[in-house]
Amino acid sequence: MHKASIQTILKVIFAAAILTWLAKSDKLDLSLIGQVLENGPWALISLALLICSSFIAAFRWSLLLKTKSDKIHIKKIYPINLIGQFFSTFLPGIVTGDFLKLLYVRDCDKNLKRSFLLSTALIDRIIGLIGLLIVGGLSSIYFYSELTVLSPKVKPLISFNIMLLLGALGFVLVLFMPVRIKIHVIELIKILPIVGDKIANITETFWKIGESRAVILKSIGLSVIVHIFAITAFWSLV
Repeated sequence: MHKASIQTILKVIFAAAILTWLAKSDKLDLSLIGQVLENGPWALISLALLICSSFIAAFRWSLLLKTKSDKIHIKKIYPINLIGQFFSTFLPGIVTGDFLKLLYVRDCDKNLKRSFLLSTALIDRIIGLIGLLIVGGLSSIYFYSELTVLSPKVKPLISFNIMLLLGALGFVLVLFMPVRIKIHVIELIKILPIVGDKIANITETFWKIGESRAVILKSIGLSVIVHIFAITAFWSLV
């Protein structure tokens, strides 16, 4: 038996063991899954939307990685992204899945620096958050009258959502700041004791990715689509 076949079998056994543990520890409610499947078409719609959103999220990350490497392909990134999502379901904190993704993606191109990979993972998370804030902020504005009718206490929440939207747009503008301003900021960060150089290195890599404005804007657009698909999937299940 080939080594690759043995590794695949071991991965399947490991995944089955994890799912069994999740079910027995009541972290995974299989009866609820059965109830969802009974609804047939709605379950299929939700599953299709979740698969599409997962693929789009992987494609978004691949766009960031391609700013530095031509060896990155969605065929490799998609399964890596699924591995990260799988481990994020039961490991403490969702960031742990990102660290595992970075270990796998390093095999796609050995020339990629750790600081770059860490920066892409961080930017991908931030862009995902920006997409969520855009959806939440624009929805709050569009459905303002309908939401405020529900309760007067909703008004502060709507105002907060709009402020977060403005903050997200402000962050995007920071990515597109002139180079001369970025240089001064990097120099100020380097003054910090002990961690100054490391933070400056990550920040510089962060801004270099931000120089690809088309990639950033496309990633934000994809992030908005991902959240719309996720919301629609949740609605169809409910």
